Amino acid sequence: MPEQLMETSAKSAREALKNLKNQSDPRGRPLALCLMSETPDSQVFAASLLELGLSLDQALVTPSESLLAMIRLQWWIDELKRDSADTAPLVLRLRALIAKRPDFLAELTALITLWQDASQTENRNSDEGWQALWRLLAVQLNAEPEHTVIVGQFAFMPAPHDTGEAAVPALIRDKQKLLGLRCNAAGGHCQWLYLLACFGRYNHARTSRQMEAAQSPLLGWHILCWLFGLPPKL
Repeated sequence: MPEQLMETSAKSAREALKNLKNQSDPRGRPLALCLMSETPDSQVFAASLLELGLSLDQALVTPSESLLAMIRLQWWIDELKRDSADTAPLVLRLRALIAKRPDFLAELTALITLWQDASQTENRNSDEGWQALWRLLAVQLNAEPEHTVIVGQFAFMPAPHDTGEAAVPALIRDKQKLLGLRCNAAGGHCQWLYLLACFGRYNHARTSRQMEAAQSPLLGWHILCWLFGLPPKL
């Protein structure tokens, strides 16, 4: 794990995962569950960054006017630069990460700027922001950045017209390649990316019932099966 990641307690990790899981966005729960086998350091970093992405999406699409969306997105940049304790818990966790690695503020600012750019487009699509977020997460958690982008984009892709295996990226469709995601190029632990890819397969098989996949009470049990090398069928 990169030295820049902060040393943290198991309690802090549990709180970060709980906040991600309890997000109003249905993507929060499966994202949190996919991080269940990571170290506390990785859990805090990943859960905080992913919660930020979901929060930015909410700030992007909720207001009817693009100017209001821009103002809401700018709030995150302003709060990260302040030192007041009177702010959102997520901001406090991100500031703690910044304190351990000062260049992280510039990376977060650049990330939020991509959402601001999206607020000025007609459809307010945050795909570019998420691609950058997945790459940033991959670098910190020792995963292959391009693989992480592919998996992250596919995991929550809207139900396609073509629901067959051909619509699934080869990295996720091929079982051996899928199982290979459990380790990074250096042979290190990378279960979270494998689990997210498994959730993508699980989600894809449900087509129009995708939100049921994210909210299923059995999802935790499915993830345990995936951890034992039994990925879901397409």
